[in-house]
Amino acid sequence: MRSISKTYKFGLLLFAAVIAIACYLPGHAYSQVDDDFSDPVVVEANVDKNKATVGEPIFYRLTIVYDQEYHVELPAQGSNLGEFEIKDYTRKDPVKLEDDRMELVYEFEIAGYTAGIHKIHPLDVLYWKRDDEQDTIATREISIEIESLVGENAEDIQDIKDPFEVPYPYLKLGLIIGGIVVSILFLVLLSAFIIRKIRRKTDTDQNAIKVISEPPHIIALRELDELGLKKLFEKGLIKEYYIELSEIIRRYIEHRFNISTMERTTYEIIRDLNRADIIREQLNEISDFLYASDLVKFAKVRPDTETCKSDFVIARKIIETTMEIDS
Repeated sequence: MRSISKTYKFGLLLFAAVIAIACYLPGHAYSQVDDDFSDPVVVEANVDKNKATVGEPIFYRLTIVYDQEYHVELPAQGSNLGEFEIKDYTRKDPVKLEDDRMELVYEFEIAGYTAGIHKIHPLDVLYWKRDDEQDTIATREISIEIESLVGENAEDIQDIKDPFEVPYPYLKLGLIIGGIVVSILFLVLLSAFIIRKIRRKTDTDQNAIKVISEPPHIIALRELDELGLKKLFEKGLIKEYYIELSEIIRRYIEHRFNISTMERTTYEIIRDLNRADIIREQLNEISDFLYASDLVKFAKVRPDTETCKSDFVIARKIIETTMEIDS
């Protein structure tokens, strides 16, 4: 009986030790919003469906809850969602919760175009305080099955026909003509490349002169007016429009705040701006604008006409609210 009592006591002590150790172990790598509110930043990712047909819209939602003294962002170029194509993207304004923490929501409309089971791999969310180094927290991995619109036993799909044999003389003549055409195209492209480099160097020199003689906001506002006259998005040139629009803002930020922007990622720009003399509302507006532009340039997002107009207005607002006022 005494032996059983000792065993029972030893078991209780062992169980208590296991519980105590578990309390000090680090949390799971994929933090969820409902898991541990003692963490400064927690994330949750989910989709509205785990099975869809080819091309069917799927809505992917990323929720970030964080302490107010932290700044959070997705990495530049956005948000790579694996084999899924991003059709639309929304970043909602941060909302203050009842416990004084902030909630930030990203929503993506995506679609898969290859049948099979595909994964949305974990996304790293960046977070940092004003004077601290950045850290990351990852979302969970999500699997989605994409079903083909064509049945496995479809009878209306026929085999590819055998290659058509071209008679030798015609084949030889075609190769000669093709070689001439390719040579001409090569020379035309080479000439265009050389001329473009010369023009770009000239434009760079002229811009350097303008920077010396004019304030950055005067140059940026004039470039915005010139971009508006081109009517690029009205012509369907959405990606070209956002490339020029974002480069105007990047050049303005470089000359206004004296930080390098043209060969750097959006995250690097926002990180350096976070240390500059700029208020949080302005920093968030610049961050939203640059990340949205990245999605158009790199993730095939195609905003509608109203969004293109709105982003033009936001670009002008960024310049007018951050420009240096002469005393």
